Amino acid sequence: MLTMVRMRPRARILELDTAPDYGYSGTMLEQFSRGGTVDSVDETASVIRRARAVQQCGYRPRAITFHHGPLRYGWSPGAPYDLIVSFACFDWIPAPWLRQCAGTAAIVVPLQFDEPHRLAFLHLDVGQGQPAGTQVLCQIDGNPRQTRFRVETGVQLSPADGVDGLRVFVDGKRWGR
Repeated sequence: MLTMVRMRPRARILELDTAPDYGYSGTMLEQFSRGGTVDSVDETASVIRRARAVQQCGYRPRAITFHHGPLRYGWSPGAPYDLIVSFACFDWIPAPWLRQCAGTAAIVVPLQFDEPHRLAFLHLDVGQGQPAGTQVLCQIDGNPRQTRFRVETGVQLSPADGVDGLRVFVDGKRWGR
C-alpha cells in the first residue's frame, strides 16, 4: 500500500488506525518522510495507551504523536497534512480528510471489497481540498506469495448519501458494500 505513495521530505503525515502494530507503521512513515512528523489516530483508547507506552520505552522515533478519536474525522489539530494514510478499510472518503489536506496532498486507503480475501487500494491526489486524480489498485488473485494487482481506470468520486464525504465508483458501479 505504501508503494503507491510519493513521499516528500519533511512531510506532515496523518496515519489512521494505529493498531494492530502499535505505531510500527507510523515509524516507517516517519522514516520515509526524512524528517517529517506523523500524527497517528486510533478509535480504541487502549491501543493509544499501549502505543505511547512502547514509544516511552525508546522503541519509536519521537516525531510520532498518538491520538484517540474517530477515524472518519481525521485529526484537525495537526492539519494540514501532505499525506493521509488509513490502514482501516472504507468504502467512502470522509470529507474531513479532504479538508485536512495541504495544498497538494495524497490520501491512501484500503477499500472494502465485496469478496473476502481480496484487496484494493485507493490513491487520491488532492489539490486545494478537492480530488485531483484517483487511482485504484485492485488485487487480481488471492495467492499470498505472488499477489498481482491491476490499475482500475474509470474511477469517479460522487457525494455520498448519508455520510459527509465521497463514494467511490469504478466504471459506474459503486465500490464496496
